[in-house]
Amino acid sequence: MEKIRSRLFLLLGFIHFLLNVFLLIPPLTYTSLVSIVWFPKLLKNKSILKYLGLIFLIFLYYALIHFFNGVEWQYYIKSSLFMCFIVVSTIAMYSYLKENIEKIPILFRYLPFAIFGVFLLGIVFYLSDYSYLFWKQHTFVEEGHFTPRFLGLTYEPSYFALSIAPIFVYSLLKVLFNVSIRNLGVLLMVSLPIIATLSFGFFITAFLSIVIGFGFVFIRYREFKRILIYPFILIFISVIAISITDSSISKRFDIILEGNDSSVNGRTSEAFYLAYQCAKQKSVLLGIGPGQIKVIGEDVIRPYYSAWAPIGYSKENWPILSIPNSSAETLAIYGIIGLIIRFSLQIFLFFRFKVYQNYFNLILFLFIFIYQLMGSFITSSIEYVIWIFAILPIFQQFQIKSDNKLSELKE
Repeated sequence: MEKIRSRLFLLLGFIHFLLNVFLLIPPLTYTSLVSIVWFPKLLKNKSILKYLGLIFLIFLYYALIHFFNGVEWQYYIKSSLFMCFIVVSTIAMYSYLKENIEKIPILFRYLPFAIFGVFLLGIVFYLSDYSYLFWKQHTFVEEGHFTPRFLGLTYEPSYFALSIAPIFVYSLLKVLFNVSIRNLGVLLMVSLPIIATLSFGFFITAFLSIVIGFGFVFIRYREFKRILIYPFILIFISVIAISITDSSISKRFDIILEGNDSSVNGRTSEAFYLAYQCAKQKSVLLGIGPGQIKVIGEDVIRPYYSAWAPIGYSKENWPILSIPNSSAETLAIYGIIGLIIRFSLQIFLFFRFKVYQNYFNLILFLFIFIYQLMGSFITSSIEYVIWIFAILPIFQQFQIKSDNKLSELKE
């Protein structure tokens, strides 16, 4: 029976990282649907029931305020039910992963090979009629000039990059603290598919999380390994190489540095601006409520973009409006109070689970914390699973010793 459970766990792990949204309508995922099977077990845990009760009381309080302020109730109820589903499935996945925590390192050892296998399969299918399963043709700079971006078997390149972020952090740490040909090869197998996504949001977030993470360790533990200099040298050389080439990628890189990239701005500064403008329509403190962005957005978001892109942001091209930033979306839906609750919970988790005592947990926590400020959606289960990986004590070999000395992090 234990062997069957182990194989089932590995199967679910491969599905989560590689096939979780394949042929599904987002934001549904296979693992979030399967997690409901775990729900009856949660009902036997009194502490979990208390947390669920508290969360649903908060939802009820918000519902009373939102309905008093006025909402489109069909959208509200539908979105609220899905938010409840996300809460239950997230807690169920946390409980399942915690119970099978000793199996996660085994899964992480196999995943780089599976990820690279999907990448190779994508290369094989690139010139076939099924290339759309693995690649997205994207216009970075000018219309008519397309650049292929790898999306695996997901619906968006940035989603694929985000989904395998835990594997990337794991593989990077393995190399940094135990240099070997095998570890370098594993890191390369994970990095190549991520690079092929051309997800600048991922690149920026990964860089910042690594810099801030090791900076935090240096300040707290007064220790720094020279080998950490090499990845930064590699990043510096890569940036210079991109800058001096004449390609759509280098041009977009220049546009980002100039602050004129519409995609980056739309996921960061503009997302928060539009979220605030949406919240103002009802309540800045408590927001407009679930499902209401697509309604109020018709008066706020579409006019904002249509002012300079009347054709590109027409209802035909963008039938459903959204805010592509989970933190900004929280501001719009639940207001400033909701945003405070979101960040307060994250700070609580940081100290409650002592994230700062482990390299893997610290860097992954910083990664998803930064990423939520420049992308994702409030209903994205992949984001919540990354939060779970960031707080679980999975890899003891990456532990920072309590005697202010860094561990050697060997196998």
